[in-house]
Amino acid sequence: MRKMFSRLRKPTWMGSESTNLGNEGRVLARTIGLETEYALVLVRRDRDLQGESSHQLPEDWYARLIAAMAKHSALVRGLGNSSRFFNAQGGSISRELRWGTEGGIGFLEGATPECLSPRDLIAHQVAQDELFASLVEQIPPTGEVRLLKNSADHHAHLYGQQENYDLTIASGWRLLVWRCALLFLFLPIQIYYLLSTMWLGLMGAAMRWTHRDPEPWLDSQLQRGSAWLDIASTGLRLLHYPLACIFSFLAWGLLCVPHRRRLSGFLASRSILEGSGYVDSRGKFWLSAKAATVRSEIGMGAYFNRRPIFEIGHLLESVCAHPIQGWIRLWQPRHRIQLALGDSSPNPWSQYLKVATTCLVLDLVESRSRRPLVQLQRAWRACQEFSGDATLVHRTTGSREGVRSRDPFSALEIQMQTLQSVRGFLEDQGPVQEECWSIVAMWKESLEALRQHRYEQPFPDELLGKIDWATKQWLLEKLGRGAPWEARKKLDLRYAELSEDGYCEKVRRAHACNAPVDRHRINLAKQSPPEGTAARARAYWIREFASERQDARVDWDRGELMEEGRLRTFHFRPVAAGVAGKSLPDEESE
Repeated sequence: MRKMFSRLRKPTWMGSESTNLGNEGRVLARTIGLETEYALVLVRRDRDLQGESSHQLPEDWYARLIAAMAKHSALVRGLGNSSRFFNAQGGSISRELRWGTEGGIGFLEGATPECLSPRDLIAHQVAQDELFASLVEQIPPTGEVRLLKNSADHHAHLYGQQENYDLTIASGWRLLVWRCALLFLFLPIQIYYLLSTMWLGLMGAAMRWTHRDPEPWLDSQLQRGSAWLDIASTGLRLLHYPLACIFSFLAWGLLCVPHRRRLSGFLASRSILEGSGYVDSRGKFWLSAKAATVRSEIGMGAYFNRRPIFEIGHLLESVCAHPIQGWIRLWQPRHRIQLALGDSSPNPWSQYLKVATTCLVLDLVESRSRRPLVQLQRAWRACQEFSGDATLVHRTTGSREGVRSRDPFSALEIQMQTLQSVRGFLEDQGPVQEECWSIVAMWKESLEALRQHRYEQPFPDELLGKIDWATKQWLLEKLGRGAPWEARKKLDLRYAELSEDGYCEKVRRAHACNAPVDRHRINLAKQSPPEGTAARARAYWIREFASERQDARVDWDRGELMEEGRLRTFHFRPVAAGVAGKSLPDEESE
């Protein structure tokens, strides 16, 4: 128990991403990451992307993908998820349970390592994109599997990307009330764990009774889905439904309150910078597929059919999987919080702008700077309204901090006000990293191009190949307003294709758009994680044990292996620059 409580002083990415590097008063120093779902679409050569395939991805396709990846990098299987593999670059890959269930569509999830700057993060994201795209091209059936990095398929099913940021979830009296609530929740959490263990044991006994060799059969069911899995997952959802309700209520009243209030205007209008564009089933064009479906400010994901801006479902998942350690981690004031309203795109410019601007505004909020930001009462509704307005004329009522009157603001005006406040905040900080001013310059350039698009020229060159939704709208107009939905949807999907034939890549080449990260940084990302992160220690551990120990298992915060009947656990801590590889992570035997 003493060891577990000591981890409150040694936070990790799984519990709290604070590495003592992202403290208040520092700029661009928080731990950040991206989790991206990639769509694998299997199409025949005589079919278009918008049509369903008449055949599905082979059941062993993912195994072949992992075998091919193992030739490029050391891999270790993940703890608690047999389909997840961690690599020596610090990231991970896993197969989604929806694999191959929807007419030839499969889903991979790739997660970047923990990073400390937007440039490092996007470098690792681009390296991950390039690795996945090259592997998909090598694995049969070659030429028929297309890798898409977008947010919605032709059935309007949402997937895409989650942004992870290290935040202070509560302070002062809110943190005190949160910890008091955790004391009362300890017993219900243990009761849930006992009941869920009994339920899964019952389901396992039923499968063993009906199948002589259940393991291969279960692996097949995990790939394709089955009634057994539906029954098991439904039972678990019913068991933890009361906990989900309690956590949602506590989060609404206590967690990330300053962030939700002060970031409301910026996040609601952010789709004009990073939206990838989306054509729905009625032919309407949206700036962002995910922002258009936001239904609440904070919540448990899509658990209550209300997709939030701030997502905390992973906190509940951690407690349900590890009732003691997960409960202890919740006492920490800093945690990984996900933003679930951003689009996924193959365009590094828009992806960098999304993450970098958000980091700067978060720094402004957590520094308690009084530089004014525009606040909205219902940010989730404004997300929908701004996302549905490609003309940038919609205005919603909001207020500037320090001003009593409420005025109507457009998305462009909110972003301009936020940029002005961030620039003043950086000036107040004194000397800051060069990257900060580079972000401000990119932000200003993008907003000026959008202003020009709104008032002067329909599609200025400064937008094309950089702002995704404007680029996609420009391509759709070239297709013609009378084009059938099937042609428009094909263009919508082909824009997100990760290949030289993808429309996004073609436009970027035609307009000579430079990436915000150079090739040297991307090549470094293909070799090792960023310095000063737990990913550095994890990567060293993976290289040490991947080839010689088949029983090695790893998670974001620890690695495990058996030796002489004894479980050895290695905890990954942030590794200071220049010492990676000189010693193993902290070891603890159990």
